[in-house]
Amino acid sequence: MLNPEANAGPGTLYAATVTDLTTGKSLGGFEATRGEPQPGPYSLSGAVSPDGKTVAIQYCAEVSLYSLPDGKLLHRLDDNGRVFRHVAFTPDGKKLVVGTLDRLHLDVWDVATGRQVMALTAPGAGTGGVSVAPDGKTVAAAVNRQEREKLPEGGSRAADHPESEVVTWNLETGKLARRIAADAPVRSVHCLRDGTVVGVVDRVARFDRSDLRRWRLADGKLLWSAATDHGIRAFAASPDGATLAGVGWGGIVTLWDADTGKVRPRTDGHTKAIQSLAFAPDGKTVRTADETEMRTWDAATGRPAGTFTHPEFAGFTAFSADGRVVAAGPNVITDPRRTVAVFDAASGKKLLSVADPDRKAGFGWCGFDLSADGTKLALPVTKNDRIHLQLWDVPAAKLLWDTELPADWPPGRVVLAGDRVRAGWTDLITLDARTGKQLGRADFFKSNVLPPDPSGNTFLYPSPDGRVLGYVIQNTCIVLVDAQTGRLLRRIDTPDETHSPLVFSPDGSRFATSTAFTGTGIHVWRTVDGARLGRLDGAPSRVLAMAWSADGRRLATGSEDGTALVWAAPGGR
Repeated sequence: MLNPEANAGPGTLYAATVTDLTTGKSLGGFEATRGEPQPGPYSLSGAVSPDGKTVAIQYCAEVSLYSLPDGKLLHRLDDNGRVFRHVAFTPDGKKLVVGTLDRLHLDVWDVATGRQVMALTAPGAGTGGVSVAPDGKTVAAAVNRQEREKLPEGGSRAADHPESEVVTWNLETGKLARRIAADAPVRSVHCLRDGTVVGVVDRVARFDRSDLRRWRLADGKLLWSAATDHGIRAFAASPDGATLAGVGWGGIVTLWDADTGKVRPRTDGHTKAIQSLAFAPDGKTVRTADETEMRTWDAATGRPAGTFTHPEFAGFTAFSADGRVVAAGPNVITDPRRTVAVFDAASGKKLLSVADPDRKAGFGWCGFDLSADGTKLALPVTKNDRIHLQLWDVPAAKLLWDTELPADWPPGRVVLAGDRVRAGWTDLITLDARTGKQLGRADFFKSNVLPPDPSGNTFLYPSPDGRVLGYVIQNTCIVLVDAQTGRLLRRIDTPDETHSPLVFSPDGSRFATSTAFTGTGIHVWRTVDGARLGRLDGAPSRVLAMAWSADGRRLATGSEDGTALVWAAPGGR
């Protein structure tokens, strides 16, 4: 495992920690260093030998070989300044195959001596992922073209462009074996025991989506294609080649049957990021929701207690504060549906469905909200190309009021808290929750209540009673604002950290935040003076959702990898 080390000495790339994966015990660590200073272009990759005794770390135009677990430097490999890209050991660990950034060229090195023993070339822009077949006779490489743009202030910006091709060579003769054409850009390749290769391809038509393709190496025939609903960040095959595993950007692992390409369904937990969660009214269960299903768990033991799905339960989700009802609405960037539906969280019964077929932009993230008791739903709808804000009575499925928003209102979050409905982010419109009458409008940037936001990412989180507005400005600060007067209550500077989401305790005396973009730590603060009461560590991935128990003693968190945790909250009585 390699981690950036800020305090490392000159020439140090990373502080490496070595862990025994069978026992979980640490075997120590060492400093991974570089040789000569590298002018770039930047490129970094690595691989561990099959026997776990050697690690190769590729940095720009050099590859360093270290023994494990002691971290002794064995060899420093270079090829007259050629910039490398991706490395792979042969199955016996005796040779290392190294790709090239700007050319479709592979070097083969002897691990024991550090001597280059073979060069494999073919016409092409550069290598993407590299994989050696389990029999050691074939090596496959994806083709990748990298574009670099010089910046006015100096330096350059690089962009990878995977191409729709896989190239294979015979490792015994060094000759080009085959060029396999794909129907989509291939980002990485993985050779299996049966003489086939699986490629992870990027779907051009869908953002952050990957597909799988499996070809026969002997003749390049496509055997199957499999679609995914997420991007694949890392990929591996089981030793027997029967099972394929892919890790999405959020850390969720998906398994496929290698013969058929069919997903092996997971039944013990979420297969997507948790969007929202809440304690049930009795505090004994926790309900969690991703973009396709809701799950119920025993809050004390973590044991599953039920699963709920519905065709209209799709996209973004939001629970009422008491966990009794849950609302779901699609993000129309990727979903053509235009409906927000509300369900009883205990029975799964649909209570209300509001459609907006004319809407050009989706309900979107935080584009609707439930009252604390789940009896009211506030959401925007489209009428004659104008945005109206509506409030619905959920149990009666009845529209209570409809108010047209100003034409210059920038779409933003909808917040239903206390006796007010607020719409927007920093340019905030306030309406009376009983009548829908507009009570005011405040732009907190123009009034200097909020400091400038260089990132353009400011997030709004209200207290349960709606009296305090919590703002998070990316990499800058947390700001608390009096919702009635618009007066600044408190600013907590958080340079280089983004504390989002932010969730107030039921009585508003504390609030919890997660350093979502800079780590997985959870922080609990006192509202009255901004004092930090404690930090909770151990979330497995980025925390996207949080909820307090009714008594304020526990905090539930939902992570990007589909994991939910329950914590004892600092400052609770």
